[in-house]
Amino acid sequence: MLFLNNDFVYREIHGVHLLIPVKKNAISDETIFLNETAALIFQLCSYAKNGHMLALLVFEKFTDADKEEVLPELEDYIQNLISEELIIER
Repeated sequence: MLFLNNDFVYREIHGVHLLIPVKKNAISDETIFLNETAALIFQLCSYAKNGHMLALLVFEKFTDADKEEVLPELEDYIQNLISEELIIER
């Protein structure tokens, strides 16, 4: 299962997507501003069992995208989020 690191909370405020640190941590003590794709990743992470499944869930939201081109990029980006421990894999 995937989870957002509990050092952060995800919020959307007036259309702006944010990861807000709720306690001092090694990743960032500053609010992280997210683009639409990153926001979608954090919104869907708790529905996925692993990074590949999360990439598929995110890809489904992009109906005009080329799967062979976009899916590997999504998987790499999600793996980086897991490596940086913004998303926790259990």
